[in-house]
Amino acid sequence: MMTRQFKLKFLDNIPDELEEGVLYISMKYHTTAHLCACGCGEKVVNPLNRKYGWILTFDGQRVSLSPSIGNYQFPCCSHYYIKENEVLFLDSDDDIPYRKGYIRRLIEWFMNLFK
Repeated sequence: MMTRQFKLKFLDNIPDELEEGVLYISMKYHTTAHLCACGCGEKVVNPLNRKYGWILTFDGQRVSLSPSIGNYQFPCCSHYYIKENEVLFLDSDDDIPYRKGYIRRLIEWFMNLFK
């Protein structure tokens, strides 16, 4: 089922099995994870890092992630923002050139973690 709003779970370790509609946040590992908001069931992991990852904003009750989440590696190809726990789906492909560069930089950042 499509997720329109996330519940938050702050924890140290992201569980292997994720619940639909829950945004898991590990400040210890600077990571968030959730099942794709479109309802396809794919696991989405977002590293929190200003240069190559996402920025998390928390006001004590609500979370926003920036930039948007583009799941173009999944068959659903969903694209959305999480703003104050709410999911805002995007339909435009105007940012394709930017996404390709961003994905390349994100992969480089991940590879540098293991050097």
